[in-house]
Amino acid sequence: ESALDEEVQAYLSEIQGDRPRRSGYYQRILDTQYGRITQLSVPKLRKGNADREWQILERYQRALGSLLEFCLGLYVMGLSLRDLQEALYEILGAVLSVNAINRITLKAQKQMLQSRQTRLEETPPILIVDGVWASVQCSSEDFWED
Repeated sequence: ESALDEEVQAYLSEIQGDRPRRSGYYQRILDTQYGRITQLSVPKLRKGNADREWQILERYQRALGSLLEFCLGLYVMGLSLRDLQEALYEILGAVLSVNAINRITLKAQKQMLQSRQTRLEETPPILIVDGVWASVQCSSEDFWED
């Protein structure tokens, strides 16, 4: 909360002329890797609150990035949606719906699909293939390795 206050103060000090005024706070629930903050006080402005970009906490953001990375890591390691739901219960102290977890994993799958289809410009230092039979073609066209 202190960091959010400092961000607003810095923003207000940069504006010349017609400065917007503070308009108190609104409450938000924020999930972190350390647990759930049930009543985070987020400062707001009377005008221009929706137009400005926040640095610490984006508009409508409900979870910090490290928690999402943790979720995706568990999903990639093979946890099912229900198992992931149970793992997050231990951290957050509340149950996220399977639909919410599914939306997160679908976004991750979309990003993974895009990265799979991009052309490799150089040889990666490590290539891990698990449970997949793949043909790998090296730089010379007459050499194949399975």
